Amino acid sequence: TMCFDSRGKTMWFTRCPSEDKMRLGCDIYMAEMKGGNFDEPVLLKLKDHDSTNVGHPCISPDGKSLIFASDMAGGYGGLDIYKTTLGDDYTWSKPENLGPKINTEKDEERPFIHPDDKTLYFSSDGHPGFGHADFFYCKRDAAGNWGAPVNLGFPINTPGEEIGICITTDGNTAYIGSERPEGKGGMDIYKFELDESVQPQHVTYIKGRVFDEMTKAPIKTNIQLFDISNGGNLYGSLTSDNSSGEFLATIPYGNDYACQVSKEGYLFYSANFSLKNFTKNEPYQLDIYLKKIEVGKSVVLNNIFFEVN
Repeated sequence: TMCFDSRGKTMWFTRCPSEDKMRLGCDIYMAEMKGGNFDEPVLLKLKDHDSTNVGHPCISPDGKSLIFASDMAGGYGGLDIYKTTLGDDYTWSKPENLGPKINTEKDEERPFIHPDDKTLYFSSDGHPGFGHADFFYCKRDAAGNWGAPVNLGFPINTPGEEIGICITTDGNTAYIGSERPEGKGGMDIYKFELDESVQPQHVTYIKGRVFDEMTKAPIKTNIQLFDISNGGNLYGSLTSDNSSGEFLATIPYGNDYACQVSKEGYLFYSANFSLKNFTKNEPYQLDIYLKKIEVGKSVVLNNIFFEVN
């Protein structure tokens, strides 16, 4: 099981030991793409004991939280779903169990966090269901608390086994692994349209590039995205790519947003854009040209909001 960050530049995957090392458990590795090829994978040190299994990674849209399944000590039984957070020093925090609302005395596995960063799907044979392992989903509220899991229902879940789910960015279509009588044998891949009642929030991507205004050379910068309706910072801070100047982030439909870009030696950049009527099935494009700080240069700040009078 593997996943990629929103830029498609970093991959997380499960690696299990060879047959002559069965006493050792599975681990999660990370590999970064540089120059069109992936670097040597790096082990994420998430466990205290070699025999513990860690796998099924799923990265949050901002790349700051990794959700995964593990049978590490201190859980509620079998495989549980955990979360680790990336710190400012680029190390992953001690894994945090997602708690008894989600995890049971049996197995919870194959988590999938939708790009809306609010809807979590997973397989479980511990919650009430139709068979051995069913699909469930739960929503995270504004305070960061997960709601009670909801079974996706029949005919998605059957008396057989359903494990592994992936849902498109627009929230309409799901792909699953399922063992069904009409299949080709064993686990097959199926797709179906999600009922509106179990869909995640609809999101799209903002795809931007940052350049030097004079030289047109790409620039590595810090980018911040804000929801104008509530002033919320969507990602903390994004960084554009050093070689291409590109950045990519998921963002919900239907709101107005502000983008701020800062780089030492350059004038501060700000702009507004609206996704209230944006319905294209493609990323929202934003090219940004930064002006170097020079005497007499000016910049227009487009997202200064205040009450009149």
